[in-house]
Amino acid sequence: MRLLVAGGGTGGHLFPGIAVAEEFLIRSPENEVLFVGTRNGIEARVLPERKLPHEFIEVAGLKGLGLMSKLKNLMKLPLALLDSFRVVRRFQPDIVLGVGGYASGPVVLAARLLGRFTAVQEQNSRAGFTNRILGRVVRRVFLGFEGARVQFPAGKTVLTGNPIRSDIRRRAASATALPEQNAVVVLGGSQGAKFLNERMPLVWKHLPPGLTGWVHQCGRGNLAATEKLYAGGSAGAKAVEFVDDMASLIESSTLVVGRSGASTVAEIAAFGRPALFIPFPFATDDHQTMNARDCVAGGGALLVPQGEATEEKLSKEIVSLLGDRKRLLAMSEAMRRFGRPDAAKEIVDICLSDLGRNGGQPHAEGRKAA
Repeated sequence: MRLLVAGGGTGGHLFPGIAVAEEFLIRSPENEVLFVGTRNGIEARVLPERKLPHEFIEVAGLKGLGLMSKLKNLMKLPLALLDSFRVVRRFQPDIVLGVGGYASGPVVLAARLLGRFTAVQEQNSRAGFTNRILGRVVRRVFLGFEGARVQFPAGKTVLTGNPIRSDIRRRAASATALPEQNAVVVLGGSQGAKFLNERMPLVWKHLPPGLTGWVHQCGRGNLAATEKLYAGGSAGAKAVEFVDDMASLIESSTLVVGRSGASTVAEIAAFGRPALFIPFPFATDDHQTMNARDCVAGGGALLVPQGEATEEKLSKEIVSLLGDRKRLLAMSEAMRRFGRPDAAKEIVDICLSDLGRNGGQPHAEGRKAA
């Protein structure tokens, strides 16, 4: 069987697609996957690094642009649709999954018009523009958050949670309980978060001495500046540029502080770690705030809007949390209930069931997606 994953642009779109592809490939040594994205997205770097089959089409976004830029990008759509028809006809996929991003639209639409089984995976609580449009024509809509359900036609949606990478899923399955010794992890993402990099060293300096576990992942190219801001404070804080073993870092924490992108939320929830979210306020449609609110409603997290995230307020919240073990344990359990680490497996199962196919049985080694 063959799976085509369309979309990307950001890691939040691409990595859930990779997680589904990993699950699909272990079902049978005969299964094949193909990714379709753009040369301007993160997929242009990540897919070759992981040796995943891929093709690129020329397409760009429309939202938030001036009139001339919007017209220019609109003119690319007919050619992108023709290219998408060619890719689908050549690869002959059994399943086409759109994960959001510019390439997802024309590819999923072409596949639908060619009679292929189509679905989309919406990562956020507030659905993206492309997925909202495609949701009207595809067979299935897989949701990362319950809050997105009302934005799609009734009867198509399934709440699966967001797929997470296989290495993190395996570690989460055997994760230890919340560590006894307090440890805070600040996550800024691979590119870093300027606000967190500037604000969290000040927060650290407001904390009482004695907290020895504090790791701040600041993003590539930001290490020297972040370390300089921590200088002069008490010992115990460590800034790192990038983390290869994210699973170990999250598992070692008693509290995670960071943005609330869909993949970040899914990974934290898989380990059942309490979180203090400071959503990126300029994310499209403010979807990070919506993601964080879902976690807060479930009891697993706190939300502090960036405009209110002073060093005094953040340090007060962190001290309060770390000083209340009972509260941390309750938040940990709530976050774990919120997590759905088997999302990729559920998505593949449902697609195969809808097709009336078993897709082959899992085997000992399988084919690896990375």
